[in-house]
Amino acid sequence: MSLKRDKTQLAGQLLGRLLDFEIAEIHGISEQAKQWKNSPWLWHLRANLKRPGEGCLRILTDPTGWVSAAAIAPNRKIAVSGSSDRTLKIWDLLSGKEIASFSGDAEFDCCAIAPDGVTVVAGARSGRVHFLRLEKVSGGP
Repeated sequence: MSLKRDKTQLAGQLLGRLLDFEIAEIHGISEQAKQWKNSPWLWHLRANLKRPGEGCLRILTDPTGWVSAAAIAPNRKIAVSGSSDRTLKIWDLLSGKEIASFSGDAEFDCCAIAPDGVTVVAGARSGRVHFLRLEKVSGGP
């Protein structure tokens, strides 16, 4: 997905996935990738990205804005995300569907779910900190 948006990420994506392989051809590709990159960048010390098909349990997509913050509830059934479109969204992690939304007065830069699993705290660019309570509705998580 990130390569589709920015093809200059190829070297970093390759190195982040292949660095731990002890195969000469892969080390050669890594060296070529280092030479290809002609601007400053961060170098991986060890493999830090999952290979295709590994690790990712679900991808949640917010089509209306850049997601700048996310948190998972202690029960691991729901998540909250804050976006550039001034919304906090609540996601059902089992289905991957958005189940609720809150509109603020500015973009959200951070969010967290308290250990009680129902209190959401979110910071907005307006300088406000919002405290919200997750309420269970019939048929919801």
